[in-house]
Amino acid sequence: MNNKKKYVAVLSSAALSALIVSAVAATPVSAKTVGFLAHDASGKYYGYDYTELLNSAVQKAMGFSAPLYDDYMAKTLVAFKDDVNGYVNEKAVIDASTAAAIAGTTFDLDNYTEKQAASSDILKVTGSVDQLTVDKDGKLVSVDASKTVESVSAIAVSDTTVGVVPTLPTTVNVTLGDGTTKAANITWDAAATTASTYATAGKVTIRGALADYNKYSVTATVNVNGAGFDVESIASLNVKQIKVTFNNAVDETSAETAANYIIGGASLEADPNGAVLQSDGKSVILNVSGTGLTNMQKYTLTVANVKDTSGNKITTKNTDFTVNDVTVPTVTSVVAKGNKVIELNFSAPVQNGIVSGNYTLDGSTLPTGVTPKVSADGTVVTLTNTTGTFTAGAHKVAVVQDGTSDLAAYNGYAVPSQSFDVNVTADTTAPAVASITDNDQTSVTVKFNKAMNIDTTADLAKFYWNQSDNYADNGNTADKITKVNDQTYKLSFTGTNKPLPTGNVYFFVNGVKDYSANPLAGNVDGQANIYGTQIAVNAVTAPSVASVTSKGNNIIYVNFATAMDATIAQNSANYLVKASDGTVVTVNTAAWGTTDNKQIQLTTSSAMKTGTYTVQVNNVKDVVGNVLNTQPISVNVTDTSKPSFTPAGYEGQSFVLNFDRAMAVTGVNSVLNTANYQYQPSSSGSADVLPAGTTITAFNSNKSVRITVPSTTTLNAADKIYVGSLSGTTLNTIADANGNLYGTDNGIAIGSSKPVVDITTGSPAMKSKDASTLKVTLDSSVNKLDKLVASDFRITVDGGSAVIPTAAVLDTTDTTNHTILFTLPSGTTLGSSSAVTVGTIHSPSTTDIYGATIAGDKTTTSATITNGIAPTLGSAVFVSPTKIDVTFSGQLSNMIDAANSIEIVQGTKVLTGLSITGSPKAGNVIEFTLANADALDPTQAIAVKTVGADFMTAKDSNGNLLVANTTGVTVNSFAASDVAVNIAGGAIASNDTIGLTFNRNIDLTSIVSNWTDGTVAQDAIMTFNSDGTANINGANVGTFSGFTVPTTGNIPVKLTSATPTTLTIKFGTAGSTVATANGVVKFTPSANVKSTSGLSVGSYQVSTAVDAIPEIASLKINNGTDANATITQPIKTPVTPGTITLGISGINNYTTGSATLTEKVKVSIDKTIGNYNAGTQVTVNPGDNLANTILSIAGDNGTTGISPSTLKAELNGATITLTDMSSTPNTDTYTLTIN
Repeated sequence: MNNKKKYVAVLSSAALSALIVSAVAATPVSAKTVGFLAHDASGKYYGYDYTELLNSAVQKAMGFSAPLYDDYMAKTLVAFKDDVNGYVNEKAVIDASTAAAIAGTTFDLDNYTEKQAASSDILKVTGSVDQLTVDKDGKLVSVDASKTVESVSAIAVSDTTVGVVPTLPTTVNVTLGDGTTKAANITWDAAATTASTYATAGKVTIRGALADYNKYSVTATVNVNGAGFDVESIASLNVKQIKVTFNNAVDETSAETAANYIIGGASLEADPNGAVLQSDGKSVILNVSGTGLTNMQKYTLTVANVKDTSGNKITTKNTDFTVNDVTVPTVTSVVAKGNKVIELNFSAPVQNGIVSGNYTLDGSTLPTGVTPKVSADGTVVTLTNTTGTFTAGAHKVAVVQDGTSDLAAYNGYAVPSQSFDVNVTADTTAPAVASITDNDQTSVTVKFNKAMNIDTTADLAKFYWNQSDNYADNGNTADKITKVNDQTYKLSFTGTNKPLPTGNVYFFVNGVKDYSANPLAGNVDGQANIYGTQIAVNAVTAPSVASVTSKGNNIIYVNFATAMDATIAQNSANYLVKASDGTVVTVNTAAWGTTDNKQIQLTTSSAMKTGTYTVQVNNVKDVVGNVLNTQPISVNVTDTSKPSFTPAGYEGQSFVLNFDRAMAVTGVNSVLNTANYQYQPSSSGSADVLPAGTTITAFNSNKSVRITVPSTTTLNAADKIYVGSLSGTTLNTIADANGNLYGTDNGIAIGSSKPVVDITTGSPAMKSKDASTLKVTLDSSVNKLDKLVASDFRITVDGGSAVIPTAAVLDTTDTTNHTILFTLPSGTTLGSSSAVTVGTIHSPSTTDIYGATIAGDKTTTSATITNGIAPTLGSAVFVSPTKIDVTFSGQLSNMIDAANSIEIVQGTKVLTGLSITGSPKAGNVIEFTLANADALDPTQAIAVKTVGADFMTAKDSNGNLLVANTTGVTVNSFAASDVAVNIAGGAIASNDTIGLTFNRNIDLTSIVSNWTDGTVAQDAIMTFNSDGTANINGANVGTFSGFTVPTTGNIPVKLTSATPTTLTIKFGTAGSTVATANGVVKFTPSANVKSTSGLSVGSYQVSTAVDAIPEIASLKINNGTDANATITQPIKTPVTPGTITLGISGINNYTTGSATLTEKVKVSIDKTIGNYNAGTQVTVNPGDNLANTILSIAGDNGTTGISPSTLKAELNGATITLTDMSSTPNTDTYTLTIN
């Protein structure tokens, strides 16, 4: 099943048009809901294809004719058609969607129809269903059930290499509306048969249609391997994860073997968590064990023994990379799974995920019984209600920071406190086993009909097999549970006596529960929650060695493809290690390297020198008892199959041979060497050398040859060509580009005669590619073209004079060589519906693949061209952090394809497809909406790009694909980027300032009329309100909030702009107004502020933390000879206003003192107490930001120990008073008074 989601928001069945438009805006093409079922007033059923109806809804929304949508709206909706469950009652869907809308949560239509719908909501439709569609003339017609495709089998396409079109299947099995299964012919899109589609290594999705079934759309995925298998890139995602990207799709087993990746100074988690293959088939995430890597440090990653899907093993690769993880971790999503589990997904692995205090539910600590659990890779935390259920309805789940074991990434950054809405749906439907498949002697895969809450450790005993068909016979339990997804679990049976016997056995699932704690629906008599069935068990494949890797100079890892017998596999005598010179290396120990019995770690007795070694494995068995055959550990495989060819007929004196690959064109085995062929006329009884004067020409990238015989030879369809012959002991034959020889054959007929190419044959298709390029596709029945001469053609446009094209080339996207691209001369322009003719001169020189010239004096009938001018990406405007308006040169017809074809980029964030939704606005504008979690920062650069041409799906109404623009356009945005509050004292006073910074140059006239020189101060008044807000009168600046305002009022200010992007607000005398900043001050700019280019500022809010709480760094008392002096009352920082009393003991000479600090400072006070009556010496060393100080000191017995002026100079001005007050031995206090 495709797991992509589509989201639907509906309120009632009367609002189904909104349902369709909503689905259009956010549904990927490959949806699980495949249709709609409705009935008319008489009760007759009608079916509508999902994609066709959505496209019709878009046409309706754009004001075009939409007969399919109109017909649907005139009928009553009965059900949604799901490709798993069939027809799901529309009322159940509407009710569930309404409940989600009221709760303010997103409704997942796919998830509901496939997993959540009750069995009573699955409709059994009796009678025929009249499937409706629109024909090519735009008329509403019925589709014969025998012509309606219900489902299509998976289409498998063999891997290919970069630039090579794979062999595509021509048929696929389909299940039709009448229940029959047939083989249907596939017509692949032109792109699927074009080499440029496969220009980049990776996975490529190709599309086709079933011509016999209303052009039913089908897709297939092709693995495109690079010319040489290699590591494409290595990057640290964070200190715990590394992403390795290969240039080819990789083999899952070798790619997910952690031992194939070695990081100097670090190690990976054990399999299967150490290396995890991603959905693109060529990227692997490596999960580092422990606390991860050291940030900002350089590492070397060694990759070895990984294979691509073609079996090519990578050459050992050493790559340096630097860890640079400065990203604050965030919660990316929170979802409820049934009513027992709430799942939080994080942007990076987190620590302290199991600490309950890091979460709240509905504003309170987690209830008793709700336990956090962290996934193996640390990116998912599940809150499981172990003693009850979460109540149905809306909840708020929050991540909180309390300073104790807070959630944090391994880079040290804490997860910010965040709150999320989550909707818990009451579910009382018992889960059921949907299927048990992929059964062999060590593995069974169980799929349920809904998401299950299965503990992969605690629930092992709930899966077992026996041969007695008795549910109580439960000794053969699973050894391991691997979660494939929430519905599918793979069970391993590899322990002693645990493997299943081949043939039929009984398999049981006992008492597992879904995420709402609903126990499994059983089928065993008297046991409501036990499911049992008989399964067929296949023998496991013979064991093999998947790869061999090394670590350091004395460890070798042997990785097996299947689980191996523990006793035999851990016998070191079964492994022979040799150096390249044949020297045997002693193996001391052989022990498991992982817990799945698939990896053995060999430790050698001595360090191995750098070089090549071989490892021989002998006598080991898998857990079933199959013996591993002795074999070399690694083998480089090359294609050794011989090439083949197909004759393509003849024309005139030439015939053509098409090969299945590129052929050699040099050397004795060249396809151009006439000695490698023999020719047998149909009138002759024997083969002989090619006629004297025969020439051979290679074309089509050396995959075809044209053999031209002299005029004295007359060709016939029955003439035979022989490739390869023996001359004595010498083999004369051809070879492919890799040197594989063809050998010999018994002769093959050259094929039928081909007529001269007439460009008027059939109905040539005329299409504009752009205003000056005409695309002409000749009828498929004519011969392929080879060489074009532009001057052979004459073209008329809209009845004008015939012109000679300046260029004529074959369209490389058409591998049949039937399409010509003509470049029109200056002054001749194609309109969107121009009438065009194309003709040839009397004696043209253009030739087909047989070397024959095309027919002259031929002119096509005037035809209206199809508008083929592709739409382009125009401009983009920032609307809000979650909305971007993008203008195209033409209207795009499908919002889903538009979203899948656009990338919105900011920094490392790339949003496309499911991350954004599109909705049409006026003209050619589409508004793309992002999820709140993906909100953009308007102060940073934003770009809108398209995906690459190979992945483009967005089209206009004429089917023209959007032109790829991977460079993109810059989004125009203007926003405040920073606010700085500079207040020297506790309250705002004269000369204090607030600084504002914007991301673009400010138009000063938008702030104060006629203000052009930023150095000329502008007078204004700042008003402070009791709610902590403040705004400036007399200037368009904006609103501030977060002040503490004991006394409201006005303060005069002056505005200056020292640089084009900054604005400074300087305060005058505050008068009776009192306002302080102690916390977070926020600034929201006025909408009237503009940039110099005329952009209006966005409403994006900036803030700064302001802390006016005083701090005392340290205080030291030294009484000279009394070493036991101590401060018995510790200093607390930061301090709040009041008096701190410090007890002093253990001294003979005493003083007391006080210090008054009127602002946030960090002060270090060293107090030296001299002899009694001798005068007190006091030294005060300031910390930060001390200013405007008044100082007075009274020394012991009134003697000043240091002059005020000197002390003031040392302090740089703090308001501190120190007074010697006591003469009582052994008891004293020292007080600091903070105002």
